[in-house]
Amino acid sequence: MDAGVVANFRPKAYASRMAAERVKTGAKPPGAFEISRLPVARATAAAEGRAGPSAASALLSDAPWHRPRRASLHPAQRRSQRRLTPFFSNLLALAKRILAAVLVGGAAALAAAEQSAVFRARGADARLFDQYDNDGYSLEVSAGANGSVELRVRVSDSPLASTAPFPTRERSRAARVAAPDRDAFARDLAAGSQTEAQAVQRILLGLAARVAYDPDRLRRQDPGAVFSSGRAYCVGFAELAVDLLGRAGISARTVQGVLATEPGADGYEARIGGAFHRWIEVYYPDRGYVFSDPVSSVNGVDARYVAFSRRAWTRPQNLALTALSRTGELSYPALRVGNRTIRIRATTPESAAR
Repeated sequence: MDAGVVANFRPKAYASRMAAERVKTGAKPPGAFEISRLPVARATAAAEGRAGPSAASALLSDAPWHRPRRASLHPAQRRSQRRLTPFFSNLLALAKRILAAVLVGGAAALAAAEQSAVFRARGADARLFDQYDNDGYSLEVSAGANGSVELRVRVSDSPLASTAPFPTRERSRAARVAAPDRDAFARDLAAGSQTEAQAVQRILLGLAARVAYDPDRLRRQDPGAVFSSGRAYCVGFAELAVDLLGRAGISARTVQGVLATEPGADGYEARIGGAFHRWIEVYYPDRGYVFSDPVSSVNGVDARYVAFSRRAWTRPQNLALTALSRTGELSYPALRVGNRTIRIRATTPESAAR
């Protein structure tokens, strides 16, 4: 091997020592032999699928002889080794936060279930139905065949995303009969609530524990009578719930409509496929109105509830309601209160953490 070639790859001291040895022994420079082997070795490397220096190193005793790849003439940092500027680092961090928020929101949306039901209404009193929307509930009304009205109810069990504080900033304005016992009852139930949603849940659960369901239609259903007797059907539950919530400074009102039930249920009428029913809706400053049924649920109902958009001052006599379909299931957590099961719509973590 020529000393100049060797010096390119090995220390100069070593090259000088090799030249001195050749002078002493009279050995021929091995350049011709090495040059004759080099093309063979390169051809062998090419035959190995042009794998490059790492594959040729097993064939060549001195791998640095092999011509480097074109890209290696000007080696650059690997992409993973390149440093981002502060601007792009901040931009990447922001993108990650946005993606995380989208994924969390998407997961919450996927977790929410929906239930829908379709009804057909006939008769002059079908005019009591109209478009009705509040948080988690929608009733769509459209013209059906032969003068009928088609009603489509959709309900979502997505968590109530209210962070309205308690005590509320705007006190309930409804004039109320002086009732120190009911004032104290409502105040004690709501004590310690950080949000309006917490206060509503505590008051409605307290009412459910105090009042038993009684189907007697001859019993008085005003708030004072229900509170004293501890017995009521849906009307009395709704009236007392609105009264207690109002005394705690929470605005609420009663709602009329039809509850689709099975034959044999209390108040069932075959012509409407259920019972005339009364429940409530509570006003949240940041969400609007939200349904609750003091008999069975807090902050939500299901698709069996078909709300009147107009107040019926007398019992509707000219109304027929037929259930056409109901699909989907809701996942309301349930709580046993007395001899009844109360379904409770969840609230968002932000609302619970306040």
